[in-house]
Amino acid sequence: MIPYIGIILCWIPAVLIAVAQWGDFTHPFLVTLIFIVVQNLEGLFYAPRIVGH
Repeated sequence: MIPYIGIILCWIPAVLIAVAQWGDFTHPFLVTLIFIVVQNLEGLFYAPRIVGH
């Protein structure tokens, strides 16, 4: 649970800024999608390679 707290603490302001800047829900959805993709890439590929070497 602890690793997800940092992700959530970074995601909330990013989504709020997207809502404030554009005023629709397309951009916050894209911000959320980018967070999901980047976190999955980091967890599945980047971190294991760094820790393994």
